[in-house]
Amino acid sequence: SSGINAEYGRSNNCSRNGEGGGWANKRDVAEAILNSNVWMQSLTNAQQNGDTPMKKLIRFMPSIALIVLNRCVDLSRNPAERTGDSPNFEAEFNYKYVTNAITRDFLDAEDNKSIHSEDLSETESGSGVRVVTFQEDYAAVHPISLMIRYKRKELLAHPIVQSLVHWRWTSYGRHFYYSNLLFYCLFLICLCVYVVTQIPPLVETSFKNVPNCIAPDNSSCFTGKSPAVVVSGGGVIAFSIFRLLIEGLQIYHQRTKYIGLQNMLELLLFIVSIYFTSNIFYPDEVISELAWQFGVFCVLASWGIFLLFLRKFPGIGIYIVMFVEVLITFLKLMVVLVLFIAAFGFTFAMVLTQFDAYRTQPLAILRTFIMMTGEFEFDSYFYSLSALHYPESTVITFIIFVIIVPIVFMNLLVGLAVDDIKVVYDDAGLQRTVMKIELLFQVENLLSQNFIDKIHVPKQTFYPNRKRKVFGSASLGRMIHAQNALPFNGIELKQEVTFAEEQNNGEAGVNAAKLKKLRHQVTTLTKKMNEALLLLRRIHTKTTLDGSELSEDARAAAEQSENDDDEED
Repeated sequence: SSGINAEYGRSNNCSRNGEGGGWANKRDVAEAILNSNVWMQSLTNAQQNGDTPMKKLIRFMPSIALIVLNRCVDLSRNPAERTGDSPNFEAEFNYKYVTNAITRDFLDAEDNKSIHSEDLSETESGSGVRVVTFQEDYAAVHPISLMIRYKRKELLAHPIVQSLVHWRWTSYGRHFYYSNLLFYCLFLICLCVYVVTQIPPLVETSFKNVPNCIAPDNSSCFTGKSPAVVVSGGGVIAFSIFRLLIEGLQIYHQRTKYIGLQNMLELLLFIVSIYFTSNIFYPDEVISELAWQFGVFCVLASWGIFLLFLRKFPGIGIYIVMFVEVLITFLKLMVVLVLFIAAFGFTFAMVLTQFDAYRTQPLAILRTFIMMTGEFEFDSYFYSLSALHYPESTVITFIIFVIIVPIVFMNLLVGLAVDDIKVVYDDAGLQRTVMKIELLFQVENLLSQNFIDKIHVPKQTFYPNRKRKVFGSASLGRMIHAQNALPFNGIELKQEVTFAEEQNNGEAGVNAAKLKKLRHQVTTLTKKMNEALLLLRRIHTKTTLDGSELSEDARAAAEQSENDDDEED
């Protein structure tokens, strides 16, 4: 049962991005073990640090981990029902190897309350191992968390992982998500009502000298706040305080993992919202200008965060994720765009200084940025060249700007957004899955372990082609019985599993072909070496024989010479 661990234990020379280094030559051994009848026994063990063979496969051999996922899906055994379109098409999922069940069983057996969780970044840098409790590092040691950390997209897209995420999401994840979304909607409604009903501060100098007056002719002065302002402002403060308590609880559980863009924005939003609406405690005072300006950014940020909340919402969530991806691409290009905007902004400020829009450098840069959208106002500035102080340089600069920024740059941005739209769409689906998984881990950290153990199911059987109806509605049936459904039908499930198997077999075939080619090259090289050695032996033998014949001839010549000398004597 420790065969795979033994194979892994012989080498620590690994590649973080895939199957490389010393692990590549272990692939055939691991594949043979997993294709045998003892594949379950080989995976059902854990080491002292809480690591399991499946987690190692995810980190170092993702293609072999794909074999495990395929073996964890048991389709209908009846040949008549294996086509995938039968109503009785059955799929049994074994979740044991994609959860922490093996690690937890090991800890329970050893009566150990903590494990040594291997931090790969520290281990690879030679700084050793850190000790954490299993409950604190529940998400970090989870197999699906490793798939996310090492970006194993093919594993995350596998039906068994998708079904496990779907089942947990429908069991308890969606209840927390929709409750949180409803709570935030109430907060946003109260904030918008407060903004609409609150009296803006007076910014004109003539009114600052009149205490609490709100009418330009001083005929109607401020006498107090309306009930809508007090109720909506009180609702914003109550919701903000409650959410700050929740955020504090998350900080306590997640520690440094809490740090993130959305979390920081939410924390700042609720703090600023309390300051913005605190004016309700002063019924005889108009809201200050500083608080009103803070409120501007507060409203803008609240709608932006609401948009991020909807990323997990079914239907429209994937398009919001795509929008965020395109926005990130645009922000990356903004680094280049800012250089052009600054260059042309300073240039236009030099040649168009007679116009108010270009009188100062900051205004000129802002006006140039607006011109990027195509709002040139050509007639206002170039209708009469006599109005220009430097007509030649102004026209040449304007033509260059039109070519570079609105035409070239904007078309580049559109091309980048459209060309990769299919990739962005596919990645957006996986990103939504990753966001759901991260939310599930956060929820599970807040839940008791007894509750998690109670709802945990090691195996589950689905009938993906059976549609349950409620009051004759299939859509209502999917909503109510979502926990017992799958996010795909039988044909899609069969295609996904078959594709994964063919992909893995294809990789195995490629490796086998490479090995066969290598063996052929080695055989050919060995044959040539043997022929070269044989040739060298023949040359050596001939050289030796020639040397022997030469020695005999020399000896005979010497003897003949001696005989001739004797006869002369």
